[in-house]
Amino acid sequence: DYYKVQFIDPQTGWILGVGDVLKTTNGGLTWNNLGSNRNYRSGHFINAETGWAVIYSSINKTTNGGANWFFQASAGSDFYLYDIRFADTQTGWAVGGIMGSVGNGIIYKTTNGGTNWDLHTNIRPPQTLESVYFVDSQTGWTVGRGGTILKTTNGGSTYISKTSRTIPERYYLSQNYPNPFNPYTVIRFEVQKLESRSQNSE
Repeated sequence: DYYKVQFIDPQTGWILGVGDVLKTTNGGLTWNNLGSNRNYRSGHFINAETGWAVIYSSINKTTNGGANWFFQASAGSDFYLYDIRFADTQTGWAVGGIMGSVGNGIIYKTTNGGTNWDLHTNIRPPQTLESVYFVDSQTGWTVGRGGTILKTTNGGSTYISKTSRTIPERYYLSQNYPNPFNPYTVIRFEVQKLESRSQNSE
């Protein structure tokens, strides 16, 4: 099974999956199996040589185009990582969830090329996160189960959440949770979206 495909230009790309890391340098006409023998869930290359991949709770890194990988960090035995993304050679994010839990997503961030990863303890998404994407070091999105959509414009310090797929018909503020004595809290609210239209007459 293959889980991730990425190209950094029209010729150079990789496929990550169960037991395989495949690489092409001719636009996908042929693929070279680099023989990883590891079950990578996802990965991201920032250039032709440097990339990262997640496998269970571990983060691995390559500096020679995927030919060799080395262990770089672990999220911990209770966590499972599903995706990873770097905005540049130093700043990256990894997302996932807690093993055996129906909820509780996790977000990790590095600012030194993956040497150290910090868990965003101020953010506790209600559902496991499956994918993450950043357009630069400040603006990005992560999505997950239960319709979870999170956006940040400050590098992940805070996120704006959108979990509802429908426009509510009324205003509603839910009870915060966990409650009452915890280092963080979540408050879900619903508001109407009012549309304004203008009509020009000649």
